[in-house]
Amino acid sequence: MAIEIGSLVVRGTFGQPAKSGDGLTEEQVQEMVDRLRRDMREVISNQIAAVEQRIREG
Repeated sequence: MAIEIGSLVVRGTFGQPAKSGDGLTEEQVQEMVDRLRRDMREVISNQIAAVEQRIREG
């Protein structure tokens, strides 16, 4: 399995092997990574807007 975050790609197995379907599927991990990316974009965008506002206010 590979996890991509920007230009970083991490390949390998993560954690202990799943027993009888207990683990996350690759699709579930991809959904989580996608959600994390969206959340981080929103956080970063909000932080940039706050900094720009402070700069405008002097």
